[in-house]
Amino acid sequence: MTAGGQVSVSLTFLLLSLWMHHRSVRRLANSVAMLLASLLSLMLYAIYFVSDYFTADGINDAVIYHLKYGLSGAGFAEYAGIAVSVTVGMVLLLALLVYAESRRYSPHTSGASGKLRHGSAAALVCAALSLTVNPATADVYELVFVASRRTMGASVTNFHSDPALNAEFDGYYDHPRLTRIDGGHPNLVFIYAESLERTYFDEKTFPGLTARLQELEAQATSFTNIAQVSGTSWTIAGMVASQCGIPLFTPSHGNSMSGMNKFLPGAFCLSDLLKNEGYHLAYLGGAKTKFAGKGTFYETHQYDEVAGSGELLPLLQDPAYANAWGLYDDSLLDLAYEKYLRLAQAQQKFGLFLLTMDTHHPNGHGSGKCKEMPYRDGENSILNAVFCADYLLAEFVDRIRNSPFGKNTVIILASDHLAMRNSAYDLLEGQPRRNLFMILSPDNGQGRKVHTPGSTLDIGPSFMPFMGYKAQLGLGSDLLNMDRQAEARANHIRERLSAWGEPVSRFWGFPAINESVEVDVEKSVVRIDGQPISFPCFIEIDGLMQTVIKFPGFTPSMDLVRQNSRDKGFLLLTECMARSPHLPQDKRCLFAGQGNQFHSQLVLHGNMRFSADDVRRMTGVPQ
Repeated sequence: MTAGGQVSVSLTFLLLSLWMHHRSVRRLANSVAMLLASLLSLMLYAIYFVSDYFTADGINDAVIYHLKYGLSGAGFAEYAGIAVSVTVGMVLLLALLVYAESRRYSPHTSGASGKLRHGSAAALVCAALSLTVNPATADVYELVFVASRRTMGASVTNFHSDPALNAEFDGYYDHPRLTRIDGGHPNLVFIYAESLERTYFDEKTFPGLTARLQELEAQATSFTNIAQVSGTSWTIAGMVASQCGIPLFTPSHGNSMSGMNKFLPGAFCLSDLLKNEGYHLAYLGGAKTKFAGKGTFYETHQYDEVAGSGELLPLLQDPAYANAWGLYDDSLLDLAYEKYLRLAQAQQKFGLFLLTMDTHHPNGHGSGKCKEMPYRDGENSILNAVFCADYLLAEFVDRIRNSPFGKNTVIILASDHLAMRNSAYDLLEGQPRRNLFMILSPDNGQGRKVHTPGSTLDIGPSFMPFMGYKAQLGLGSDLLNMDRQAEARANHIRERLSAWGEPVSRFWGFPAINESVEVDVEKSVVRIDGQPISFPCFIEIDGLMQTVIKFPGFTPSMDLVRQNSRDKGFLLLTECMARSPHLPQDKRCLFAGQGNQFHSQLVLHGNMRFSADDVRRMTGVPQ
């Protein structure tokens, strides 16, 4: 059943339940139950429609990721309209329900005459059915109980226990390495254009929208068939896919690893490889670096400079010239060109990575340079933003190519992911959706279009030959050199990708407890052999004292315990009252046990240290 069908059926059951309740004999308990069911239904509808407005895919892994990784730095101002509308709508509907219910108990209303004797029970059944078929319920169930086990290891209890799956993944994963294929290794400028998918190049649907970029494409190697695959559908996931050759999966629900101080430390990515080749690496982005963990990702993987809106806005002549997310693209690209010139003049090989923001859903942002440049009648805000991006990006690329250093620079222009729900989404959905990926090198000549099927996982291996290297990079393939064996490998990876959540999650590099676990209550940090992790957290421990770190969120703390494997010990650091209301409400506790059984609990205070032997005793994990 489609999401629209689910909404229709759910609303039908809800309205039927309210009608039957209204016709039933009045009982206070039934009225309270119906009000609670109605409130829950309204909340689920609100959550679903707001999520679907942003993702066009309901409540998906991108929503959960950002909820759990953190929304610091997000441009909430641009969502104020929908947030206020949904809130006001919920309050009004709830007020109407409360008013209608209060009328049932008014002395002026009739008694039991004409009431249904068993209507209350039937009304509650219909209300339960409404909640069951609610699209939000289906999405949450898919994430928590189905996709979490199948694709992301979100509540996987046998995280280390599927050798066949791990062996299959290992057979297809190419350990990253570079092989020099010529002596020239140019500089690199890599532009992630926010949501600027290739679909906007369709002239029948969007005439003249991307004319300048299409002129550049005629001089580029352009890939026309870059699909979006599992674990790559939002910005940080697209970055991980293109630079590390893996999707962004974790063992916690919704890909949330907010408590880790390193981002995929076990993965070896393009930046790690380029650093070993003597490249200076810099990242500039229009939004805050801490949003979605971008800054942590770049810092973990050896970037020399990492700057977002917090670092870049003070450099502007007018720091107040900003949007809800941070810098407008005209400001970012001007600063990026200045950075490019400084890096080039330093005469050291470099890679400059950029992330634009003006084409961010739902409505985009118009840079000042485009104030008098609407797209056609100017009525569609996101198309105005794309039209502006076409001008700004083409101008930026031309500035680099016409500079004294342009002959030694390879430029990559790629979308980080497909566009989410925006003001042109109905037009996009009518087309084959593909990501943008083009390579501009000094000797491209007439350019070429490559129609080989691929994904953002293939971006790294496909452009590195232009840098003078052949690259092995995880699950990615060089789309310019695909024989039958390579095509079979790529096809199998796309078919099996969603099943490899567990082996991919190993790249988070969870520590083993060899010496101690230290807890600093004041800083809300637990250190495993010195590696800091934020709490609340759930630490799964096997017989070798290897850990898997999970963070409560969609799954409550006690559910993580209930889902724990019998052969695994655990430490749970959380609020004491999470286990029992009889425990201190303003304190934090450490709970330890094995399987789903608690063996010990401690109220935490100050700094506390537990040796590896202490942990074994508390959890019951055998040696």
